[in-house]
Amino acid sequence: MRETSSNTLNDLHRYDIALNSWTELTGTTGRSRHTAIWDESGDRMIVFGGLDSSSTRLGSLLIYDRATDAWSTPAATGPAAREGHVAVWDPSSPSARMCCGLSDTTTLGDLWSYDGAWTQLSPSGSITARRYASAVWDPAAQAMLGFGGRGSSLLDSLFLYSSTADSWSEYTVSGPGAQEQGAP
Repeated sequence: MRETSSNTLNDLHRYDIALNSWTELTGTTGRSRHTAIWDESGDRMIVFGGLDSSSTRLGSLLIYDRATDAWSTPAATGPAAREGHVAVWDPSSPSARMCCGLSDTTTLGDLWSYDGAWTQLSPSGSITARRYASAVWDPAAQAMLGFGGRGSSLLDSLFLYSSTADSWSEYTVSGPGAQEQGAP
């Protein structure tokens, strides 16, 4: 599921390192600017949001089950349709954490959890609303750590959601310059 020029694709492929080969799997509806995270214990990929081929923002959730090579679309009331958000998998909860993004013309700074149902979280503290940031899960700190993105301008701050403290922190650091869609 990627976008090349004006084409939004709906393909899915698996790479086998030992065989150095690709296998095409069952695709789903095409989208771009979405998130896709892997739930190792559930052996599944969770996809949320993005844009469809007509650039309409999506609020749908798709789950790919590797064992059955099949997609499901859970009926779940949750976050507003968006693109350019970040998502990580917290294996200790186990749940997905998703924040930020662009919905209509609003840049978001909200935080959601998905464990079979969506829950909007209300942590203490706050971060600058942003879209097109990047984020990873730090299992030792039990935290989502993100960098950059775009608010009203490009951002060069680190943001951290601590699941143990249920709190946001934001840090201005020296180092990589302000950027969007980069790796932390």
